[in-house]
Amino acid sequence: QLPKERRKVSRVKLSRPLPGRVGEARIFLVDASVEGIRIAHQGSLPAVGQSCHVSFAWEGQSIEIDCQVIHNTLFRLAKSSAEKSVYHAGLRIA
Repeated sequence: QLPKERRKVSRVKLSRPLPGRVGEARIFLVDASVEGIRIAHQGSLPAVGQSCHVSFAWEGQSIEIDCQVIHNTLFRLAKSSAEKSVYHAGLRIA
């Protein structure tokens, strides 16, 4: 039996991750809804519960949003010292 879906709104998975920033840290937007976004990053986000400022470009327009970090989990562990681990974080749009 599949687990019950907890989301109240549907998400749109981006066909290609969209580059952006949280502060000075590089991120990639992975999917989005009217309430939040999921991003991939390399471990440089504020702690869960903290606020952050996200900026990215969409169709040539600069977009900036304030968000709150809801969860942050390891997505892919680095396999060598030359690599960095990748994390996925859920951000609620403030």
